[in-house]
Amino acid sequence: MKTIWVKVLIVVCAVLFIREVGANPPSLNETARLALSLDELVDQQPTRSDAVIRNGRQSKAQVPPVPLSLLLPVAADILKIDDSKLRKLLEKDREKLSRIVYARLLADQTKVAWPEALKSLERDDELNALQKAGISLTDINQKLDHLYTELAFAALDAPLEAPKTKR
Repeated sequence: MKTIWVKVLIVVCAVLFIREVGANPPSLNETARLALSLDELVDQQPTRSDAVIRNGRQSKAQVPPVPLSLLLPVAADILKIDDSKLRKLLEKDREKLSRIVYARLLADQTKVAWPEALKSLERDDELNALQKAGISLTDINQKLDHLYTELAFAALDAPLEAPKTKR
């Protein structure tokens, strides 16, 4: 008898969780924050030094960027973009990965080439342009989240310290 109630309780909790997740689509701010996190993960020229804890003390050492060689194969596969084209855009932070994701989503929706979609996106108004094209925030958020998760796992193989430079 106890096991039946436990099973019923588990099913009820699962149904309530699914209803809650489905009832609250992501907001514009949540999606923008997720895009910013994705861009920070791929950033090749970090603008701030993060606090790194070493031997119980904070160090202001510069955190090395995750090498593009680890991230490009994963991102190119998910976005269905050629590695070399993606490398050219991401090297030296010429373009943000979130904008490339937006362009890819817009290209799929409007049936234009993604480089043309990228050129047509206005900076700081990308999410509104995607919504006007009929792409829901949920779809945008799912694509960004999937890419961020996969790149975060790929980044686990990155070195923890910057390579030593000869003086």
